[in-house]
Parts: sequence; structure tokens; C-alpha cells
Amino acid sequence: MKQKETLTEIATSCRTDKAGHGFTAFYEEKFERWREDSFELLEIGILEGASLRMWRRYFPRASIRAVDISSSRVLEVNEAGLGMEAAEADQGDPQSILRVFPDLQPRIIVDDGSHLWAHQMGTLEALWPKIRPGGVFVMEDLHTSFLKNFQREARESTFSVVSFLAGTGNLRDQNIRKRFAPMVCEVEGVEFFHPRPQSLTAMISKRR
Repeated sequence: MKQKETLTEIATSCRTDKAGHGFTAFYEEKFERWREDSFELLEIGILEGASLRMWRRYFPRASIRAVDISSSRVLEVNEAGLGMEAAEADQGDPQSILRVFPDLQPRIIVDDGSHLWAHQMGTLEALWPKIRPGGVFVMEDLHTSFLKNFQREARESTFSVVSFLAGTGNLRDQNIRKRFAPMVCEVEGVEFFHPRPQSLTAMISKRR
């Protein structure tokens, strides 16, 4: 019987940078138990669609969805004929994601969008209620929390918010604290993965 390809092998074949960043070994450790399940996965940010093709091959029974601000990228995914669904939405307005996918109930959300602090926080806040119990929200490239050009108007970094949810940090801005405090009791745990100096990912798990 032919052995199944690993996620890293699939990622390399699909030419997604998730393999080069070292993310796929971490993901496979967490996601292998769901490989043959039927569920919904949402990825924010399409770029060239390589990671979507990776998820399609790794999760053959899953519903793979994606959003991107680029209408041409969305069109490419929808015309590829790979059983994936993409829609145009602006991460700067996270409610736009809910408008294009009003029935959203994902087990996995992967945020690989703009990486701006405000966009990351707004997306987490808006989409967290939609994640199924026991599901996860993956925040890629969290190292941008230490790069001021990703700050823009944000008054706290995304890393500070995620650390607060993990119970290992505090939030100085009271408005942001009020926004995320209700989430704390729903968080099962937070795992940080830091394979390279310029590569940090957080996986936030939701209680069952």
C-alpha cells in the first residue's frame, strides 16, 4: 500500500512557502488526525494559490474556502476546477468575510493575509465566534508584531493580544482588553511555533 505524502512533501510539490518557513511539520503534527474528515477550512490570503492547492491535496474531504482582496486571484481559484471556493473580501473590514461567506463554520482558519496588526486582531475578533468547538485559528507571520511598519493605527501588537489569550501577557489598552477578554474562557490553549528568526506562528485552540 502506497504511503501517504506528508504535508511537507505536498507543500514542496505545490511550491508554497509554508514548507520553506518550516510551518508544515508543525501543522501536520496538529492536523494529521483530521486528514480524512469532512470539515471546513478557511484561508485568508491567496497570493498564487499554492497553499490552497496544498490544503486541497492534504484534506481531500474538506471544504476549502479562501478570501483575498484581489478579484483576479479569486477568479483564478474559482476557475481552477479543484473544488475550492474563493471570494473577494478586504481583511481591513473583517465583516466583509462574513458577508461573502455567511454560513461560515470552519474547523480551521489560517490567517496569511496582510499581517497588519489591526487586520490580524480584527479578523480574529470577527471570525472566532464562527470556529467550531475544538477548532483552531492559526495566525501566521506573527513576527510582524515586532516590525513597526505593520503597526499603522494599532495601539497594541497582535502578539500582545495572543499572549493575553494564552494567559502569559497583559494588555495596556483597555479598549482592546475589553474586546478580547470574553474570548479568554473559550480558549483551550495557545501554541507558538518559531522555527526561524523571521518566522513565528500561533495556533489558538477553541474549547470543545
